[in-house]
Amino acid sequence: MTIRLPAVEARLGCRLDRVDEAAIGRLIGLRETVDLDFKRLYDRGEKGADGLCTDVAAMANSGGGAVVLGVDEDKNAQASALVPVAVSDDEERRMRELVAGRVYPFPDWDVFPVRLATDTNRGYYVLAAAASDMRPHAVKRNHAFAYPVRDGAKNRNLSEHEVADAYRNRFRLVESRIDRLDELGGQVAERSEPWHSMPWLTCVLVPTVGTRLRISEGLIRDVKAWVREVFDELPPFTPLREATLGVSTGLRCLLLTSNQTAPVRGEPLPVARAVLGLDGSAAVSVNALVNEQVENIVGEDDLFSQVVAGVQFAVSYAAKVAGATHDALLRVDLQMPSGHRVANEVDRTVHLGDWSHDRLRRIHGTRHGKGMVRSEHTIDLDAAASSSASAVAAAVLPYSDLVNSFGLAEPGVVSAEGVLQIKSWRATAQHQLRQWAGSRGVPTEG
Repeated sequence: MTIRLPAVEARLGCRLDRVDEAAIGRLIGLRETVDLDFKRLYDRGEKGADGLCTDVAAMANSGGGAVVLGVDEDKNAQASALVPVAVSDDEERRMRELVAGRVYPFPDWDVFPVRLATDTNRGYYVLAAAASDMRPHAVKRNHAFAYPVRDGAKNRNLSEHEVADAYRNRFRLVESRIDRLDELGGQVAERSEPWHSMPWLTCVLVPTVGTRLRISEGLIRDVKAWVREVFDELPPFTPLREATLGVSTGLRCLLLTSNQTAPVRGEPLPVARAVLGLDGSAAVSVNALVNEQVENIVGEDDLFSQVVAGVQFAVSYAAKVAGATHDALLRVDLQMPSGHRVANEVDRTVHLGDWSHDRLRRIHGTRHGKGMVRSEHTIDLDAAASSSASAVAAAVLPYSDLVNSFGLAEPGVVSAEGVLQIKSWRATAQHQLRQWAGSRGVPTEG
C-alpha cells in the first residue's frame, strides 16, 4: 500500500511514489515543518542509526510526515542546497532493517529512492511515515525506550505522563471510529425511516486516517462532478448506478438523495441516499428490493452488485474526493424486515432457486431475513480505490457474511478471490456483466 501524505505531496508537486529530481528541487527555500524534515545524510554509525529510527518514529507519532535525505538546511531550518547522496539497494535495505529492529510497534513507513538522471548511483531518499493508529511508537536505545514526536521543526521525547496519555489514546482512536460508523449509519438510516418496511442495504466507510474538507461551493461542484464519474464505474443494473443524486449541505456533511424512485408494492420509493463526511467518511443506502416481479425475495446477484456499488461509491469518495489514504473500517448492513428472503441460484439442482423466464424464485431452505445483518471489516482503502477489480475483491468478505447469515454456505456469484462467476447470474444479465467486467478489468469465469 503506497503511503500518501497530501500536505507533503502538495509541496513536492507530485505523489510520493513519483518524486523525481524536479520535485526535490522544488523544496529549496522551504522551511522544515512538523511533517517535513531535511537531512544531509545519516552516518553509518550508531548515531546515524538512532537518528533514522528517531525521525521515522517521530513522524509516525505526529500525524505522518517525510524526511528528505540529500538536502542541506541553513540555520533557519530552510532548505538551502541539494547534496545528492549515494543511492543503492543495499542502503535502502539497511535503513529498513534498522527501523524494523528498533522501532516498536513497527510503523507504516516506506523508502522512496530518487536517482539522478546523470548518475543512477546518486540521488536522494524520501522516507515517508504514515499517521499511525498504533502510536506511540518507541525507539529502543540500549535497554530503554524513547518516544519521539515532532515539536515544530524538531524532535523531542514524550514525558512519562504524555506516554501514558498516548497509550490511552491508542484505544480511544479505535473506539472513536466505531462511534463514527454508528453516527453515519444512523444518519443515513434516519433518512430511510419512512420506508423501514422495505429491505435496505447500507455501506458505511470510515478511513483510519481522516481528512479535513470544508463545505464550499467548490466542494459541492467537485462532488457533483465526481458523482457523474463514479456512477459510470459501478456495476450495471444497480439502483445506485441508475440514480440521479441531488447534493445539499448538512451539519459537517453533504447529503445526497435520489430524485428517482422505483415502484415497489405500488409505492414510488427513492432508490438511494448517501451522507458524505468532511473527514472522508461516507455512508450510502439503497433499496435492496430491486426486482419488481417478486415482492419478498432479494436475488443473490442483485445483492452482490449492490454491495460492490456501495463499496465503490464509499471508497471512491474517501480516496478521490477527500484524499484519505491507508486503511478504512467498512460496515455493511442489510436491514431485512420479516417476509423478505435472500435467493441463491448457485445450485441449479435446487429448482426453486433457479431463474425461470427471468423470474426470481425462492430456493428451498433459505431462511427468512429478520432484523438486521451486519458485517464489519478493515479494508485497504488505497487498493480498493485503485480499480474496480480491487473494489469487487473488497466486497467479497462482507457479502459472504451476509449470505452466510441466511443459511448459504458460500456465495455463488463470486469466488473468494473476487472472480465473478458469470453463469451463476441471471441469463439476461450475463452479457452486460461480461462487458462491464471486461471494460473495468474485473476477472470472470464461466
